[in-house]
Amino acid sequence: MRADLDEFITQQHLSRKEGEAVLSRLEYASSVDEAARQADLVIEAVPDELESKLEIFTLLDKVCRPATILATTAQTLSVTEIASITFRRDRCIGMRFVFGDRILRLELVSGNESSRQTLTACERVARKLAKELVIVSDR
Repeated sequence: MRADLDEFITQQHLSRKEGEAVLSRLEYASSVDEAARQADLVIEAVPDELESKLEIFTLLDKVCRPATILATTAQTLSVTEIASITFRRDRCIGMRFVFGDRILRLELVSGNESSRQTLTACERVARKLAKELVIVSDR
């Protein structure tokens, strides 16, 4: 994280003060349970392998509060299929980040059972993170 922020500062995309502010907001945890237990939104970013995604979503479904939204960064896998192993299919969504010198675009991928409330909540987050927001359906 520090190396990426230093690069943004060097390229003058962030000031040193903004970079330090980002680092001050990070919290560290020693387990997924500790990290995700109180989260409103969890974005997993494990490699794009179905077994890995299913394993982490099974764990997150157990440790997160019932209202927590689970997002996957899956590029080639079905959000609907990943969500199918949870008890919160309506609160699962895809969030695909497209990077350049910063986050240029964020694609929200609505699964077959993603609720409008989930999509709206993730739209608010996405608009704060990315220059461009694209909403697509799972295929």
